[in-house]
Amino acid sequence: AGAEVLWLALFHRMRSGALDLPPDAVPTALDALPDTSNSMSARLRAAAEPPKGHPALPVRETPALADLLDRLLATGAHADDVDVNVAAAGAALVRGDLRAAKPFWYRLHQARHLRQPEKPQSVYHACLLWAELLRREGRDAQPGFTYDPERHCPEAAFEMLVLAQRHNGNDLEWMRGVERLTSRRKALTFYRLGILARLALEPGAPWRTQAEYGLACLRAYRVEQGLHELADAGRRATAEGQERAFMRLLDGYAPGGHLRRGLDVAPATPPNAEADISPDATAAPPADDGDRT
Repeated sequence: AGAEVLWLALFHRMRSGALDLPPDAVPTALDALPDTSNSMSARLRAAAEPPKGHPALPVRETPALADLLDRLLATGAHADDVDVNVAAAGAALVRGDLRAAKPFWYRLHQARHLRQPEKPQSVYHACLLWAELLRREGRDAQPGFTYDPERHCPEAAFEMLVLAQRHNGNDLEWMRGVERLTSRRKALTFYRLGILARLALEPGAPWRTQAEYGLACLRAYRVEQGLHELADAGRRATAEGQERAFMRLLDGYAPGGHLRRGLDVAPATPPNAEADISPDATAAPPADDGDRT
């Protein structure tokens, strides 16, 4: 157990770029460990992830990875383990290989006796399905780990959504998935800001979306922009006869009445802010305020 913990920690440090080891050191050590779900997940990722700057080759051109995937399917080992299946499926999805990824989606549902799974229609769709499953499992994101969709196997819901963006991101379904996920993580405030800005601009977007965008602006220290968006959302809610629902939303975020008082002095016109921030532009936190969220 001590050896497993040691090598899993070293592997994680190496993946994050914080530790430089000979390329074969970690895979060799992982292969010598007992076959647990933790060690198998790490072995899959070690076999699947190329060195930085190198492309991820197709599954059948990566012998160590292909052998592990075949063995898992043949033996049924770790079929009920989320991490093993997401590592295996993620290794295939990073390569754009839906056919190799599908069996691990189905076998997890079968082993856990989950409801009939939705059929993945594309790599993009498979990423969305995995993201939702991981979100339900409470695996939103990995704080402190810089995910590279060109090479890293996704482990968390947020990483699956980042990978999905490579294939067909930025549609409404994808943006709503990111919005739901980032609402639970303060560290993803700036990413959430860009998504909400775009959702609020969609034709027919409800006042609540604009209000959520205003609240995200406040969390990102964009006070004037946030108050303006909230005031506008309040006017729309009042026009729809939902003023009380709007006030309940405000009081839920600021029980002391601070937001109500702030709206009394909200700017009448929007300040010159980046209302059209794109997710790409906000994926990395800015140097000044990012760590303070």
